[in-house]
Amino acid sequence: MKVFLVASMIACILSLSHSSTFAAQEEDGIKKVITGEFKALSEFSKTRDKQSILKFYTKDYMRVQNGKLEMLEDIENWLSDIDKQLKHNKLVGIAAEVTNIDVHILGTTGWATYHYQLKRTGGEGFVDEESGLCTSIHTKVGELWLNHHDHCSSEGLNLRQLSTVN
Repeated sequence: MKVFLVASMIACILSLSHSSTFAAQEEDGIKKVITGEFKALSEFSKTRDKQSILKFYTKDYMRVQNGKLEMLEDIENWLSDIDKQLKHNKLVGIAAEVTNIDVHILGTTGWATYHYQLKRTGGEGFVDEESGLCTSIHTKVGELWLNHHDHCSSEGLNLRQLSTVN
């Protein structure tokens, strides 16, 4: 009986360490989606590859940005507008950064909160910056986590001339 009890306790301990490792891997999967999306956005001025960004979203993706509902099609149109601005030298680049990612998972659904910052530099001597907070909901599709919904609120937009930027 003691052998069975000891064996059961060891099995439970090993199972717990395995499940916490698995949970950490799943959380990392969601963090990679969020950081990958922001990295692809930062590289968009060089790559002009919309799919490098859109691949992180489900087909029925929705976002609420400062109270306005947007669908995946709106994101595609926004990227097309950015591409046009880049072609006409109205926009030079985008720096997108994400910090303080906190992930939680329940089955095949995960959610995360994070802080974002976007800086757009224009060819006409301006910089605009936006930062804010987001909550995102992710769905596991096969082995991948995809962004299903974001709810973001910006802390404000700051527009200034490049000459005043240090």
